Amino acid sequence: MIIVAVFLPSVIDIQYNNLPVGLPPHASISASLPDLVKTTPQNASGLAQFAEISFSPWDLVMALAWSPDGKALVVSAGEDVHIYLADGLTRQVSLKTGAFSHSLAFSPDGRWLAVGSRDGKVRVWDFQALLSAQVDLPPELVLLAHKKGVNSVVFSPNGSYLASGGNDAVARLWELGTGRLLQTMIGGTHAVPSIAFPTDGGNLAIINGNLVRLREVGSGRIAGTFRWTTPLFNLSFSPDGQTLAVGGNDNQVLLWEAGSAFRTGQEKYPVPIQFTGHNGLTNSYHSLIWRVVFSPDGLLLASAGGDKTVRIWQVDPPQSIVALREHTAGVTCVAFDPAGKILISGGLDGKVRFWGVQK
Repeated sequence: MIIVAVFLPSVIDIQYNNLPVGLPPHASISASLPDLVKTTPQNASGLAQFAEISFSPWDLVMALAWSPDGKALVVSAGEDVHIYLADGLTRQVSLKTGAFSHSLAFSPDGRWLAVGSRDGKVRVWDFQALLSAQVDLPPELVLLAHKKGVNSVVFSPNGSYLASGGNDAVARLWELGTGRLLQTMIGGTHAVPSIAFPTDGGNLAIINGNLVRLREVGSGRIAGTFRWTTPLFNLSFSPDGQTLAVGGNDNQVLLWEAGSAFRTGQEKYPVPIQFTGHNGLTNSYHSLIWRVVFSPDGLLLASAGGDKTVRIWQVDPPQSIVALREHTAGVTCVAFDPAGKILISGGLDGKVRFWGVQK
């Protein structure tokens, strides 16, 4: 999808339920988060918005990420990437990338922050240095990763390398310390909108049109394939690596057993579990599932839809729990905090919304 817009200076408001609004761009609020409990299949229907960050209408929110320790969150809005402390939503620093950034990723140890942008570059910052300096430091690495734009970045589970997927129909692996290109994997004939590592890091899952291919790290050989009837857009593995969730362009959220991928010699492709409920206008971006993510314990799945909703699903047994409807435009990203207490969502309405279940 190509977005053409004239960018105006950002005006950022931060709002809690009972706190002042209309703060100037670099203001912060000192407030403790509400007393929240872990979100579970039993209480997820009680999720309610308790805070939001508002950007200008031009600063579309395209990606969100929590630091592994849950103390900070990162927001890609417009051509900037903003870093906030979770307690009080105090903004620490804003990074000027000069391009929309559709993907953010932390290394497992929380030291490195990778940002994949529409200018084709992957920038890697020392995240702890950014928090200490509270200024826009230059990145430690700038990778000229994909000629037609970067869609997805992800660190390997052992943190030794970084993978990227782009609009040039390939995925690439990079050595983290040096930025050296380690491997190029052909995604196929289409752009690569999303990639993901399972927990063992032995394969890289790559979306290519209506296929998800598992390619062996090192050899690049296809280790397995999942197939659907329409194009796919985003994927995520469960924390235990046993389940693959995929969002498509037809309002569908799909679940496969990660070990059931089609291999040569099998008679049929595996049939996924289908989660239906998103209802955006078909054959348009409104029916796109932008993001699917598991809760930290793997019991819940959240999906961000072009139909303006975030939907929460129970994984086993599979069923819909609740639809969150506060966004006024398509929802592009969603993320659980590491403790499983806070769910954040961002969208084309320039909003980041915070959801939780209060005691």
